[in-house]
Amino acid sequence: MTIPSLPSLALEEQAAQNAWDLFLRGYCVDADARHLKAWITAWSRTTTGTGVVVSARVHGPDAVDAVRRFSVANIVKYADRGANARPFLDYGVPGRVACVWQSGGVWVELWHPDTTAAPVPVSAPSRPAERRPLTGPGGRLKFGRRNKTKETRTA
Repeated sequence: MTIPSLPSLALEEQAAQNAWDLFLRGYCVDADARHLKAWITAWSRTTTGTGVVVSARVHGPDAVDAVRRFSVANIVKYADRGANARPFLDYGVPGRVACVWQSGGVWVELWHPDTTAAPVPVSAPSRPAERRPLTGPGGRLKFGRRNKTKETRTA
């Protein structure tokens, strides 16, 4: 595993910041993103088994929607060399949702805390729907079924 140099880490941070800024200005497929209220904090760097991860937390009232929409906005610019991977949503770390991609061998993630509420228990069991017994022909049929009898012709 080769660790990218500090200038390339700074370049990937700046590229991710630029992509986020362009996304929030609406310069992407999702033009309505300019109405989202979300911002990212300072970047942090971590070395893992798969390489260096550059990470920033997304804050704001629209953070959940912004991260989800950013992952499909197709606005990330990739480095000319090194491994590249398209953005995807990652739920691997408990308690947070991240938009993760790889550019130039550096993993970049924008994340927000997972705010999905725990399921609310049902207070009382629901009643099964009552079925109405069929008493006659349905609403479409005007007449009941005809009994077929053998007709005899008289000559």
